[in-house]
Amino acid sequence: MVEFGLFENRDGTSRELEKPDYYMSKITIARQSEEPIKVLIIDDEDNIYQYCINHIEEGFAFEHHNTGHQALEIINNFDLVLLDKNFAQNSSEALLGGYENRNTEGLTILKAIRKKNKLLPVIMVTACADYESASRAMSLGAFDYVEWDALLIDPPQILLTKMLRAAQFEKQTKRNWMEQFSKMGLVGRSEAMMKIYEQVELASRCDLPVLLTGPSGTGKTIIANIIHSLSDRKTKPFVEVSLPSLTDEMATSELFGAAKGAATGVENKRGRFKEAHRGTLFLEEIGDIDTGIQVRLLKAVEEGKIEPLGKPAEEVDARIIAATNQDLEEKISKGEFRPELYHRLKVMEITLPPLSERPDDIIPLAEHFIASNTDRDKKEIVGLTSDAKDYLKSIGYEENNVRELKNLIDKACNLSDMVIGINSLVKARRSVQSKDSSSEIFEFEKIDISRSSLDNINKVAIIATLRRTGGNKKEAAKSLGISEASIYNKIKGYSILSKDYN
Repeated sequence: MVEFGLFENRDGTSRELEKPDYYMSKITIARQSEEPIKVLIIDDEDNIYQYCINHIEEGFAFEHHNTGHQALEIINNFDLVLLDKNFAQNSSEALLGGYENRNTEGLTILKAIRKKNKLLPVIMVTACADYESASRAMSLGAFDYVEWDALLIDPPQILLTKMLRAAQFEKQTKRNWMEQFSKMGLVGRSEAMMKIYEQVELASRCDLPVLLTGPSGTGKTIIANIIHSLSDRKTKPFVEVSLPSLTDEMATSELFGAAKGAATGVENKRGRFKEAHRGTLFLEEIGDIDTGIQVRLLKAVEEGKIEPLGKPAEEVDARIIAATNQDLEEKISKGEFRPELYHRLKVMEITLPPLSERPDDIIPLAEHFIASNTDRDKKEIVGLTSDAKDYLKSIGYEENNVRELKNLIDKACNLSDMVIGINSLVKARRSVQSKDSSSEIFEFEKIDISRSSLDNINKVAIIATLRRTGGNKKEAAKSLGISEASIYNKIKGYSILSKDYN
């Protein structure tokens, strides 16, 4: 129960807190929450913590830490933060901003919180009439502020209302993101995905280059499309280029254009940069391009100019989104990637985590893929059994990530009626993991070989193999018994894009 009565001020004096008539009706709001609102209190003393546990009833779970160092390690486990401004009681080594800035340590901690989590609501606790600090806190991203001395005079309802508003804001924002992005093919409810949603939304509101990093099969192509479709360039072209499919000889003309006869066998080409003029150019697997092409690409990114073969330089306005599953910094250390280009491309970097680091998203993703199958094949699958859900969460997705889960659900849907059980999943997984080229066989069953050209059969075989290897061209080439250079040429020749095997 809330106990109203004497409360000790910071100066050692005490005052009476009386219970207002409307207090209980407001507390009911907190009680109706499905689970307690988790509040992290960061304060060098325990006054704020004691105030909260003594004067705000159930509906909240409070945890207190007296340094920013401690709090930052667990910050993402909470729904909101109450942050004191003054940390005068802490020793120098316990302060993020140094002893000379101890009176504004809270603002330093706020900056650090915003680097780790831009969405988490922070309510700053300031001294009475410290409007300068309150204004500074709001400019740094605080959700709200409250004056400590005012809390001791006015009812706890003030702080309660602010905390409820802050928690509701965060939860509603997350719900809006999940609904918006799931319709666009990006699904997840984990904290890792909340960070991705936030970064994607930020990227869509600006016009800077974006570098998408992370393992194969994590959704880089989907994110590139979403950023474009939410940006001011959405009515202009989105041009996708699979860089590994281009030989060094053809990359220049393919990207930048060429005049007919500018080189042996070169036809007149407009170039992908010109095709993406005023739109977005998505460069897949940027880490695979030759260093010579990197020089031309750097000039295009820096100056907005391209140099087509056999033509004068031209200005072009295309936003660049690049993607890679490689460690570009390692390639830089080996002299395989130009550091200047790397830094120009990663003005904004979005790193997609593997599915193994976002287990909370496995079931939502599976249900999303089931719904997609139902819409496409007109076959009613209502969901997963509890055993099937446990099975999906127990297996590893180290190699192909979300793509592997999608393939598994696609297979399971074909094997199931009404509901997907564990037996269907086990059979589907054996099929997906089979080393006897079952993926290729599955695809070949769809075509009438007697009526198909050799090129079409080859294209199906390459796409199926790339799906099985998670887009790994080297492994696909080995499986098909051809050279790595050959598979790149065939990918280009058959106009195979990553979305064909993702």
